[in-house]
Amino acid sequence: MRTVHFVYPRDLSKHSSPFCIGNEVGERLQRDYRVRFYGWRDKLKIEPEPGGQALRVQVTARRWSWWFEHPGGKGAGDLHLVAGRPAELVMVSTDVIHSLYLPDFRLKQDVVPGRFTKLHFKPILPGSFTLTCAEFCGTDHSRMTAKAVVHPDQASFDAWAREGVQPAASLADVGRALYAAKGCIACHSLDGTPRVGPTFKNLWGKEEKLADGATARVDEEYLRESILKPGAKVVAGFANVMPPVPLDEREMQGLAAWLQTLRDSP
Repeated sequence: MRTVHFVYPRDLSKHSSPFCIGNEVGERLQRDYRVRFYGWRDKLKIEPEPGGQALRVQVTARRWSWWFEHPGGKGAGDLHLVAGRPAELVMVSTDVIHSLYLPDFRLKQDVVPGRFTKLHFKPILPGSFTLTCAEFCGTDHSRMTAKAVVHPDQASFDAWAREGVQPAASLADVGRALYAAKGCIACHSLDGTPRVGPTFKNLWGKEEKLADGATARVDEEYLRESILKPGAKVVAGFANVMPPVPLDEREMQGLAAWLQTLRDSP
């Protein structure tokens, strides 16, 4: 994959576009970069700068508000990040198309009902920045705003995350409860043993071989399709017997979060 560096200088008055290709701006602008963007494959994709584990935040958009589920189960109406740590936003809408826009970072990504979209970036400067919806979504579109709070370090973020957290609020706990409540336990083991369906142990991130000879990576989109349209991608060696299971967006996110906890530590 060819990598192209996209950068955004603070002072845009000297540039015709807020995005500049790295080898065209010169070393004198190095001190002015706030965010770096990486990646080019088929179309522009924003990827995290190498190094460091990404802070993964589940984002839910609805008319006319944002909800951010941070690691450890801390939910908030504002997005919280850590300066110098790559961030991964996994986003979904419960109603219409929205678009998450961080004007200070020159970042915008559509948030679509019925599928997950992702945004990867690395905030550099601590502070509080405007977050808004850039896709007209109805009557109170202009009021669909929030803040992106970039903490100066991990300790500051952790202190915020501990404030008033109730363990039962975590997405992983939602997914764990669904495993029993929706009958998943009858067909999917947690110890690696295949049953009627594949085991959930180490399932997340796995490249599954399908009955038609193709392969599919187990991620948010695969999970959603397998739950709502289980016959679309049948794993090789298993019968196409699973019925559709209606889940709301929080339940879908919870199941994804819980499956990720079932992976063996590297």
